Amino acid sequence: MTRKAGFLALLLAFFVPSAGGAYFDRLETGARAVAMAKTFHALADDPAAVYWNPAGLAWQRRAAVLLAHNRPYVVEDLSINFAAFALPLPPAFGTAGVGWHRTSLAGVVSEDLFFLSAGRQTSIPMLGELGIGITGKVFRVGYSDFRDFETLEKVDYGSQTKLAADVGAIVRPRGDLRIGAILRNVGVPAFEFVGGGGGTRMEAEVEGSITYLWNEASLVSGGFATNRRGDLSPAIGGEVLFFDVFALRSGIFDHEYWGGFGVLTGSWFFDAGFATHKTLGVSYTASITVPIGGER
Repeated sequence: MTRKAGFLALLLAFFVPSAGGAYFDRLETGARAVAMAKTFHALADDPAAVYWNPAGLAWQRRAAVLLAHNRPYVVEDLSINFAAFALPLPPAFGTAGVGWHRTSLAGVVSEDLFFLSAGRQTSIPMLGELGIGITGKVFRVGYSDFRDFETLEKVDYGSQTKLAADVGAIVRPRGDLRIGAILRNVGVPAFEFVGGGGGTRMEAEVEGSITYLWNEASLVSGGFATNRRGDLSPAIGGEVLFFDVFALRSGIFDHEYWGGFGVLTGSWFFDAGFATHKTLGVSYTASITVPIGGER
């Protein structure tokens, strides 16, 4: 069996509905967050905040769009794309954000996740600045007609749509510390394409991180996030900025090495990142962020 065929067999076995299957597994949106090994919950300072922590929208004072593309383990038939937009509103309303994440296995299945977010900032005596945010999510899983790779029989599972929400918070005490956390999948949506199979629940999960701004050009973050098995795993990441133009990032999550770089200009930002896997190899991602207009 060729490497590509082996990958496709593995992916088909994963995406075909079963009691042990999982949907929207290990989302990674925005190359900067990926390069920092997912320790982005306390920063969330670009439109990808709609996923990482909607509370991060509270400090975004400039409209911006972010577009990202993933190449998971360089499998041609599997594509992952993400788009997000942040829009500052009048101060009393904070900042709004929308996003769309799509995972597609050609000719078999697609997973679409739509985000509608809002974040608002306030100040609390003795605590500092507090940002709170909420994201409403629409999950959609749709299967194409395909032939079972074992029986060769034609299969049509149709599609299902579910709703859930995320709630996040970020605390910025006086000084250079940032603390952020998010509760995901409030409502616990469940998909069941095969009757009696038990279905697959999108379990409620808590993720978080702490970021310390070492100086104007560097930071270090530590936290925890959910791995492929659904367990919480520790993570650590960092970023160093050179001459306000070039950034290097790296980190470790779930015993895997992550890293990447960024290029910053006055009108756009380009980021690239990678994540390693002991068995499958390396997954690559790239994103571009374009600010729109001036600060509000």
